[in-house]
Amino acid sequence: MTVRLTLLVVALAALAGCDDSIDSPDSLAGTYTLWGALDPRADVQSVRVVPVRDTIGLGTAAPLSVTVTSTELATGAETAWRDSVVTFRDGSIGHIYRAAFRPAYGSRHRIVVHREDGGEVSALVAVPPLVEPLHQAPQLAGGRRYPILVPGAPQLNRRRVTYQLA
Repeated sequence: MTVRLTLLVVALAALAGCDDSIDSPDSLAGTYTLWGALDPRADVQSVRVVPVRDTIGLGTAAPLSVTVTSTELATGAETAWRDSVVTFRDGSIGHIYRAAFRPAYGSRHRIVVHREDGGEVSALVAVPPLVEPLHQAPQLAGGRRYPILVPGAPQLNRRRVTYQLA
């Protein structure tokens, strides 16, 4: 009986000493994160700007106190982006900044979120080069395979090949 009582006292003491609060660092004020990609096949580019907060929430439609610009690093051409408030399927609200331009294949851009306090958050974006696939001779031994090489491709996303046999 005394062993059980001792275990109960130790457990209660341990639970009483637990602190379930999580303190956020003071440096979160005015910080943003960027999410997106530049698409050289599209005339309008989109990047989501997300305020970093110390609490989790669904977001707000209130305007962000920032301006967003991008600069094409080779030419120095600067583009202003405009805010679009979007409600997603899960009910959360996001700020999608859009700009009307078509980045060149192989170009590099710096996207900058300018805060009211003079600070900024930026991301360097490299647009992949245009790579043409090279069709290889069919390999019929052991099954039908139609290899395609994509030389110089830094990363392949959403690969899809459609064959039309006549």
